Formats: sequence, C-alpha cells, structure tokens
Amino acid sequence: MFLPRRNIGYGELKLADFGASADLSKRRSFTEMEGTAWYLAPEVLAGSYDEKADIWSLGVILYAMLCGFLPFDGDGTIEIFQSIKRGKLDLKLEPWPSISK
Repeated sequence: MFLPRRNIGYGELKLADFGASADLSKRRSFTEMEGTAWYLAPEVLAGSYDEKADIWSLGVILYAMLCGFLPFDGDGTIEIFQSIKRGKLDLKLEPWPSISK
C-alpha cells in the first residue's frame, strides 16, 4: 500500500504479506531486512530487531488511516530510510489539529 503525502479520499486497504512470517514462540531476533520501505522500523534498518518492529509498522498504517498519507517519505528508498531514522513527526501541522484526540 502506498499513500502519497496528500489526502486522496477514501480508498481500499488490503494487508497481506505472510511470506515473511515467523514462529515467535521462542524469543529471537532477526537481521534480514524484509518489508516495504515506508513501513520498516528503525530497528530493522539498524539490522537487529524482533517482533516489536511489527508494532511500528502498525503505527505507520494507523497514521495513514487517520490522515491519508504516510508519516515518512522520500524520493527514493534511501531518502525514505533517512526519514524513518530521523523519526521526526510534527502533529501540530495540518491535518492533525482537525483529527480528534
């Protein structure tokens, strides 16, 4: 799913990517970078992460559902990764003041 940094109205959301799923019954960390650039957690970019990286991805999806665009963007993968690593979000700018708490 890709949402540009502008509100495009109502759309269709589909989530499906079980090819990278893993058995988490035993605590372990991962080192392989898998996933779509816009949704990767900073820990994934750093090269060592666990299942908590999925919570970050869910946060990115929730952000997009609330405002209509993704929180971290760029003109290419490297710029997207730099934006994620910076992790700067300003929730005082539009459209956030008009979104209920």
